[in-house]
Amino acid sequence: MYAALVQDVLKVLGDEPALVREYARGAEALKRRKQLEESVSTT
Repeated sequence: MYAALVQDVLKVLGDEPALVREYARGAEALKRRKQLEESVSTT
């Protein structure tokens, strides 16, 4: 059953390009890092 499903899906989507999301380190990561550094330095 699974093999048939995979085969059907690949027939429909087989020629579509694969999309990969990559996230750059941004303000949220920097903010979280500062919070962590502050919590470590206060203990």
